[in-house]
Amino acid sequence: KKLQVLRTLGTPYSDADIAGAAAAVQGKTEMDALVAYLQGLGTLIKSKR
Repeated sequence: KKLQVLRTLGTPYSDADIAGAAAAVQGKTEMDALVAYLQGLGTLIKSKR
């Protein structure tokens, strides 16, 4: 549902992305999400320098 709203707001999610979202996060923990978020921030900072 959130991905559909984000797509309405302009984020480029395809129907396949939305359909496979639940399967993509199955077995992942909040710690996995936090690590991925922090890694993304780290690469963003490197690219801005």
